[in-house]
Amino acid sequence: MTDFTGGEWRSLVDGSTVSAIPDSVVSRDADGGSTSSGDTKRGVRISVSQEWPEFGAELSSQTGSDPTRAYIYDVSDGTLMGDTDITSLSGGDTFTIDLDTPLQAGNDYNFVVDAEGSGYSLGENTSPSYPYTSADGNLEIINGAEGTTGTQSARAWAIVTVGYVGFN
Repeated sequence: MTDFTGGEWRSLVDGSTVSAIPDSVVSRDADGGSTSSGDTKRGVRISVSQEWPEFGAELSSQTGSDPTRAYIYDVSDGTLMGDTDITSLSGGDTFTIDLDTPLQAGNDYNFVVDAEGSGYSLGENTSPSYPYTSADGNLEIINGAEGTTGTQSARAWAIVTVGYVGFN
């Protein structure tokens, strides 16, 4: 059982605190009528200006049902921050990642999907207008992302909305 006080969740069982999930949301432009295929992790690079203990996303409209996992990596050193099974999802579906370590203000992260070594198809925007910034300025999609630390600014793949999305 929890209680929200002063921007933090406090456990009524043991008194410990957990940072609240920020309510920032940002979306990139929709897929541009094309899809990509391959076996490389692809998605978007995000930048946060506050701590995130969990993070959510919406798969882009033209992403099929063949990606099996979503991941968030710290761009500075490739550390896996968290991942989740998305096997049963496809374009337009939302999901959340319970992070092993919270995302930290001032850091950039690659938020990517793949099919764990198998080929897959995903929605693609070949001419996005970066950056995309949340209304409160606390979250941005700053580039497309390939792999754990790589980036490709000319494209955005698979993930269209990030932040406080997919939480029930």
